[in-house]
Amino acid sequence: EGLEIVKEKTQDASTEKHVPFVEEKEDGYLVKVGKEMAHPMTEEHYIQMIEICVDDFLYRKYLKPGEAPEAYFKVPKGKSVCAREYCNIHGLWSN
Repeated sequence: EGLEIVKEKTQDASTEKHVPFVEEKEDGYLVKVGKEMAHPMTEEHYIQMIEICVDDFLYRKYLKPGEAPEAYFKVPKGKSVCAREYCNIHGLWSN
């Protein structure tokens, strides 16, 4: 009671980009929101958190307005990798 199920969106149709993009790095993963154009990070419209799921482990970073809409996760490599982000206006998005 009092909880709301939030469905993930996976496809951008607007000019603002929300689908998280994962780049594999030497010692972890970089997750960016907006592959070619970064998501806005203003007081009114910003990414609140980015998370990555690597196999059975979930890692999360919270963001604030003014920060870059990306998160670096220095974690072991996995077989299954997915990312999600939450926009304060447009909700939950996954790749």
